[in-house]
Parts: sequence; structure tokens; C-alpha cells
Amino acid sequence: SGHRSSSTDFRTRGMFVDASVRGQGVGKALLDETMNIGRHLGCNICWGWPRKQSFFLYEKAGFVRIGDWFPTETNSWNCYAKANL
Repeated sequence: SGHRSSSTDFRTRGMFVDASVRGQGVGKALLDETMNIGRHLGCNICWGWPRKQSFFLYEKAGFVRIGDWFPTETNSWNCYAKANL
């Protein structure tokens, strides 16, 4: 899922793929569609806080990590990442 966070920015949120279908392109398809929604809304940046273990997926979609990894309330490590739309 995602939402517009400013007039030019769109944020990814709540990405999850069940373990039984990981590695089949489902996550990439979800992320691509989320980015397409941002484009459709006229945004030019997509950003999020991906988990460390799934960052490779965001890299495939064109995201770059901005800053260091940080812990969250879910005890996972996240980073700020963004991609041009």
C-alpha cells in the first residue's frame, strides 16, 4: 500500500509477501504498482522505510538507501530509501 505524503512525494507502506510465494516476483509487482499509483497522482518521488532483509527488492525497483539503518518498534532494522518516479 502507499499514500501521498506531500504534493510531490508518495510513500510505500505495509509491504508483505507470504513466505510461500516469495521469490516469485510478487513483491516486485506490488512495489511497481505502488510506484505507478504515485506516478498517476503526479508525484515524482517515492519513499519508504524498508526492512533490511527486504531492501534488495527496493534496490531492484530503483530505490537508494539514504542514511544509516535504524531499529524500529518492531525490532527490525529499517532505512530511509527513495526512488525517482
